[in-house]
Amino acid sequence: MIKTIMILLFLLSTSVLYGSDLSIKINGDYFLPSEKIFKEIYGNGFIYGGELDYSIFKNINICLELKYFSAKGVTTFSKDETKVTIMPILLSGRYDFFKKGISPFISIGIGYYVFNERNIIGSTKDNKIGFFIQSGIKIRVTNKMYLDFHLGYTHCEIRPVELSCNIGGLNMGIGAAYQF
Repeated sequence: MIKTIMILLFLLSTSVLYGSDLSIKINGDYFLPSEKIFKEIYGNGFIYGGELDYSIFKNINICLELKYFSAKGVTTFSKDETKVTIMPILLSGRYDFFKKGISPFISIGIGYYVFNERNIIGSTKDNKIGFFIQSGIKIRVTNKMYLDFHLGYTHCEIRPVELSCNIGGLNMGIGAAYQF
């Protein structure tokens, strides 16, 4: 997975030098976890991230995205403070229905999810592969800039201790991009 990401980063960075269809985007999402126990401890929250997006053929794009989620909560039994961080590294394919104006899109991909939880009991770490799907609308603001509004679902089963937990869920958000 890391080799694939490094090769993709190299290809994306060289495309900037040759004027290819590359865009850089920042995202802000609101996250609603699907796992009941995760939601009880940490609640809903914001996810922030950035994305490199490369058009490989007409309306088909390859996207590499890094996100960050952090939240504080209390453990269910002892009521001690606990903190979680999740950093997904996502690789996806996206289809834009149109290239100009207002365009719906859909994307699907895989992610490498880095999970870390710390509290008085100790710390747990787990890194797993998961998947996601997302759809939305891109709105061209200028020839080089666009906004997108999106809704997605992520799924990643981790097992940091004896219990399995899905650290994914619904997310909705907005992104702002500049296209080279």
